[in-house]
Amino acid sequence: MNDTNEQNAAEPLEKVQTSSKNHSQTNNLTKKSYVIHSSSHTARLDQRREDLSDVFTVNAMKSSWEKYVMGGMRSQYWIDLHDHYDFHRNRGAVLLSLRQRILDGQYRPEPPMSIRLEKANGICRRLSVPSAEDAVVLQTIVECISPSIIKKAPSKNAYYSRSHKNKKPRIDIEADYIWFVQYKKFANRLQEFASTSNFLLVTDVANYFDNIELSSLRNSISSMGEIKEVIMDILFNILDEFRWRSDYLPAPGRGLPQVDFDAPRLLGHAFLFELDKEIAKCTDDNFVRWMDDIDIPADSEESCKHLLCRLDEILNARGLRLNGSKTKILNAELAKQYLFSDENKNLDLIEEAIKETKADNQNVPNEALQARFDKFFCESRSGRWDKVLKRYIGLFSKTNDNYIESFLPDLLSNFPAVRDNIFSYYSSLGYSDNRLKQIVNYLTSEHCIDDVSMFSAVRVLIGWKLDWESEGADRIRWLANEMEKERRHNLVGPIWINAKYSAPGELRNFINHNKNRWLSTHYLARQVAATLPRLRLLPDFCQQVERWISERGLNDAASVIKNLDDIRTREKFEKPEMSYFKHGEVANKAFPLHKFLICMDVLQSGKFNYDEKQKLKLYLLNNVQDPIYKRYFSMT
Repeated sequence: MNDTNEQNAAEPLEKVQTSSKNHSQTNNLTKKSYVIHSSSHTARLDQRREDLSDVFTVNAMKSSWEKYVMGGMRSQYWIDLHDHYDFHRNRGAVLLSLRQRILDGQYRPEPPMSIRLEKANGICRRLSVPSAEDAVVLQTIVECISPSIIKKAPSKNAYYSRSHKNKKPRIDIEADYIWFVQYKKFANRLQEFASTSNFLLVTDVANYFDNIELSSLRNSISSMGEIKEVIMDILFNILDEFRWRSDYLPAPGRGLPQVDFDAPRLLGHAFLFELDKEIAKCTDDNFVRWMDDIDIPADSEESCKHLLCRLDEILNARGLRLNGSKTKILNAELAKQYLFSDENKNLDLIEEAIKETKADNQNVPNEALQARFDKFFCESRSGRWDKVLKRYIGLFSKTNDNYIESFLPDLLSNFPAVRDNIFSYYSSLGYSDNRLKQIVNYLTSEHCIDDVSMFSAVRVLIGWKLDWESEGADRIRWLANEMEKERRHNLVGPIWINAKYSAPGELRNFINHNKNRWLSTHYLARQVAATLPRLRLLPDFCQQVERWISERGLNDAASVIKNLDDIRTREKFEKPEMSYFKHGEVANKAFPLHKFLICMDVLQSGKFNYDEKQKLKLYLLNNVQDPIYKRYFSMT
């Protein structure tokens, strides 16, 4: 099937001539009517199919996948051991089928993977991880509606950031809404307020996403105009399906699901436009908002109280309230302390010095950074202390300095907000016995209660470059067994670890022993299917796994198996695929586990041209730095 023709084809809407027998009864109707394809929808959908056809073109969905969703899926807390490569390789046909299902009223979102993220003191937020198809549908809708929504923003001081960005934005809206550009603007304005105002009002909306009523949100977005009703229908149908449901209880009437893609952020941002309008009117548009965090400079404490009263009443009409425990009215001196203004200024200077030193290829002297950190760490842990701590961790990571290692166990246990930064720091510095001990102690402690922390820790372990027979590798294998036995951890962590560190026989035993657990969900079955390239020396067991997956009707996992079978029977690969196997032709880049697994099947293929296969093998052996990956590549 010609992919270009698929993308550019504008499927005509099917119409039929009205019967002449009923002509007299249909004088007020057009002489043509849309065919009703299925009893699962009404003629109403046929009347609106043109709107769907305009938005969900194959080209538009392909663009959403390639520019945003593909990278977005890789940056989720949950990684896919097949890299959604089955979707990517077959995206033309998959998206054409998806388009047709949407036009025919047959599209239904898949139940998302629900994972927990600790906010503080064991209280967790539920995050939804969508399938690749559903993420494409959501992102295609965002690309359609975001220009209309952004144009309605009453102030340029309210910041909304897009989560996954094209590296080269083509239009101003995209360039303006890259998250790190937005946050820097927000932070700069905030520091300016602290240095020039008598008072600073700091507040946020209590449990914002959890308390948004979807019907009220839909009315608010619809009132902005220019968005077709049927597009809103699909968008809110997906959001409703993505809401976490406890046991067999019906979905609650409120709660915007938190998905690490643009749609919820855009809608949450737009829902506060009414609030922005009121603040802009009362302050002469002198404020900043980052999603639901609001900061307003003021001349007096009294004016802050009056404004808070007005804002809380506006929110109350939407079923929302300001967060009383986080609302503060700070005088100028307290505002500087709350925002750590002087600390941030000093860090700016240190960061600039580090950049200049690195540019001159000199060793970075970190004495000033270390001294400032010691003083900062002993200060009151109030206000934006955690934001500054993240900056410190980032700077020590950039300079490859292990100075803060002794502080990390306490931070891992008690400060969930900085865990991501700590795990990035571990990854940047690489393996050491002490770092592995800290991660093992955390994962086996009662402090590790959420999925996201476990995923992040395991990603560090599978990213480290260790020898097969090293004590570190043995310790990680032991950890996988402990996590498997405890059963309080999501099984995906042990799957990832075993996919890299276990011998084929051990991996087989792990899969066999946990059969009932991983066969219970599409997501886990998909991860197990992705490990089959490690088991090709055990063909009977590979076939057994494939039978189990087929018998349970686990289509996502079956798609991985089908894609791997196709890879192993290909005689030739085109240049883009060869570049993918080589990880973008860039030597010394961290080679990901999912790509190692796919390359194992490429190199074990009996059909692939021998000379080309040897060239690829030689390239991988010369450029991949991980000893375990090289060990298995050399054995093919």
